[in-house]
Amino acid sequence: MQTLTVSQLNAMTIKDLVALNKQIVAIVKEKQRTDNRTASFNFMPGDRVSYDSNRFGVKVFGTVREVKRTKVVVESTAGRYLVPASMLKAA
Repeated sequence: MQTLTVSQLNAMTIKDLVALNKQIVAIVKEKQRTDNRTASFNFMPGDRVSYDSNRFGVKVFGTVREVKRTKVVVESTAGRYLVPASMLKAA
């Protein structure tokens, strides 16, 4: 893995930095998709799960209703939500 120093980044043109940023974003998105796909194999409908809600700022407990490719439909007292599988923990 190649490591760039701050001085090397400062020496790059804006065009080069934008291209580097696009590559980094693509790599991060692919890693997130892979993590979510792998995590979705751990859950089945009826499983009790929990996740930290960014919307409500609390831990939400619910039941898995449907497992999709990278996300899971979780039903809780707050409603039904499509949650990335990597955010879920068995309750």
